[in-house]
Amino acid sequence: MIQRVGNRGSSLPHPNFIPTVECLQRTASKLVQAGISGNTALTYNTAVESFNTFRKQYAFRAEWPARHNQIVLYIAFCFEKGLAARTIATYVAGIAFVHKINDWYDIGESFVVKKLLEGCKRQHRTRDSRAPVTLTMLSKIWEVLPLVCFSRYEITLFKAAFSVAFFWLFRVGELAVTQLGEDHPIQYADVEFIEASSVCKIIVRFTKTSQYGQPAIVKLRCEHKSQVCPVCTLREYVSKRPLGRVYCFVMQKDRG
Repeated sequence: MIQRVGNRGSSLPHPNFIPTVECLQRTASKLVQAGISGNTALTYNTAVESFNTFRKQYAFRAEWPARHNQIVLYIAFCFEKGLAARTIATYVAGIAFVHKINDWYDIGESFVVKKLLEGCKRQHRTRDSRAPVTLTMLSKIWEVLPLVCFSRYEITLFKAAFSVAFFWLFRVGELAVTQLGEDHPIQYADVEFIEASSVCKIIVRFTKTSQYGQPAIVKLRCEHKSQVCPVCTLREYVSKRPLGRVYCFVMQKDRG
């Protein structure tokens, strides 16, 4: 391939370059994969594996496109297994994605499938037992940290992380690395304290609602009347944080 240097130093193909069909197919595949977040891809893979396991248990033919009656029975199977209506809908969406990406029939447009999913919602009308974290609850969490943490450093770390998450509704993957591996925690270099106004400015390079590279700027103000001030706790944590680490919130290598 004959290449030339672009304005920004990147290599660009020559205008007369004609890619092969195989090259176009690979590019199309990469673009489709790039159009799906990593977490969504993992969820859809789990859905397909669950569906294939179901078909194996009942000796159904594992053929694609999936037969409509198999999908109907799979929804009933998930319901009998006690899966939440939202989980069942997500699994069906994963199977539907496989169909759509291969130009097969659209499962989501099936009248029967729609009614089955609606029935799952109606039958699973349970009250959400989860309670939102309140300022009082956050204060109580702070009180028990000395009982579960290994050091004063960890107490300071979790106080800062919890207060920052509480006052600006950060997601877990925006503060720390999770097992999914698709996280972009805030970096230490992106945290700035503005002394004159008692404000902490944080640059969030990647958020779930903005996946195209536009960073978001978060400003945390000092809560002087609160014992769980995010700016004060973050400032104290930063003063004890190990040097040379990329991410803002990090554990000590030696917990002894």
